[in-house]
Amino acid sequence: MNQRRSGIFLSYLSILLTNLIGLVYTPFLLKMMGPSEYGLYALAASIVAYLSVIDFGLGNATTRYTALYHSKGESDKLPSLWGMMISFYGIISLISFTAGIVLVANTDVIFSGSMTPEELSKMRILIFLMTINVTFSFPLSVFESIVVAFERFKFQRGLQIVRTLLQPLIMIPLLFMGYKSVALVILISVLNLLYLIVNFWYCFSKLKIKIQFKVHESSIIREIFQYSFWVFLIMVVDRLYWSSGQIILGRFVGTAAVAVFAVAIQFKNYMSSFSTAISGVFLPKMTSIDSKDEIDSYFIKIGRVQFVIISFILSIFILFGKMFIVLWAGMDYVESYRIALIILIPLSVPLIQTLGMSILQAKNRLKFRSVLYLFMALLSVIMSIPLVRHHGGFGYAISIAFSLTLGNIFIMNYYYYKKIHIDIPGFWNNIFKMSPPILLINFFTFSLQRLFTLTTSWFFLLVQIVVFTFLFIVVVYKWSLNKYEKDLISSVISRFKSE
Repeated sequence: MNQRRSGIFLSYLSILLTNLIGLVYTPFLLKMMGPSEYGLYALAASIVAYLSVIDFGLGNATTRYTALYHSKGESDKLPSLWGMMISFYGIISLISFTAGIVLVANTDVIFSGSMTPEELSKMRILIFLMTINVTFSFPLSVFESIVVAFERFKFQRGLQIVRTLLQPLIMIPLLFMGYKSVALVILISVLNLLYLIVNFWYCFSKLKIKIQFKVHESSIIREIFQYSFWVFLIMVVDRLYWSSGQIILGRFVGTAAVAVFAVAIQFKNYMSSFSTAISGVFLPKMTSIDSKDEIDSYFIKIGRVQFVIISFILSIFILFGKMFIVLWAGMDYVESYRIALIILIPLSVPLIQTLGMSILQAKNRLKFRSVLYLFMALLSVIMSIPLVRHHGGFGYAISIAFSLTLGNIFIMNYYYYKKIHIDIPGFWNNIFKMSPPILLINFFTFSLQRLFTLTTSWFFLLVQIVVFTFLFIVVVYKWSLNKYEKDLISSVISRFKSE
């Protein structure tokens, strides 16, 4: 439990650092690299992100089965499990490298209609470098999964924080020296590989793991791959939703539109990271729980906390996001606000239910969710092509919002309730009871904004956010939180005072 609590705390610390650094670092990158160069980097990253799905969900399977065997007292099975995963990843690395080389060779064919010869040349270099990173990352990622399965969250999250801090500290001087997207990709790759190598060292020196390479029973291999396949589909869906936009825009509109859309997606990433910080540490725990009442309790408790966090972030963005983007990135990126808003509103619902994913993983019940999300993602991509041609990035956002609303909200909540037997009515009853004070504080702030016209400046923006944050905390604490949550906050404050 202490590791889990520490993991949640360090996750939020890592997220806060990542987001704060991003808020300063991203506009600096945009300014130093320019929209075209930054768009190239974002587009290349989106393309190569598809190579990561060749993981086939084995990283998640490594975490699940390591936690499962460990909790059942069957640790003798672990060395051969890890050896099998490393062997599979060796094959996957070869596949990903081959696919990356094919992408490099066909860059001109895909993007010749929307890029200059210089942009095409640089795109080939970026894709090749990212391919090398992905190829070497696959076999080493087994050890990160092992660290997570053993719930060593202090080490793992702490290491992530170090990596987060190092990237801008090294890259900013390089930007002043004239280096751009190629140097950025090299730096990200080196830091990522060092991160994975340290996980490798930790597994052998601290966890004292051993690796055995031997043939497993076909039934075990079949079970693992059946589980991994559905995780793999979810990864494909993630790429279809969040990487296809840049590729479609790059194909039909150009790199400047990609840069605008990439800025909007960054806000989606910021909000998502705050939600998954909690649920991300609960997969090992969910694997060991059989009681329906206990699962319902976790789903509602975690969902309430996520609702407060997500509603606060969404409120801040709705009320102050446009002014922030104008100050942060410039008027050229103001369209990013509209794009992000269309996506973030429907996305907020699945983000307060991310523990459902951990429950499905623990129960090995991912099939329906994976197939549904794949269908909805494909529908989104198909809808987006004519919408992008007429409305650019805003058109792609509309297609995503439609799919999220139908699939992630309505159909998945029905499935959670009817098939997984999670207390969804109880969950939404809790959320609806918490909502009125939050809606009122938003309406009150919005009304004041309409009455008074403030100068667009960092000072006035900061003052507004600070005042809103104070009011939000007071209102939510007094009228939205229950006694358990208030007592929990009081105990944390008392502990800090005593220390």
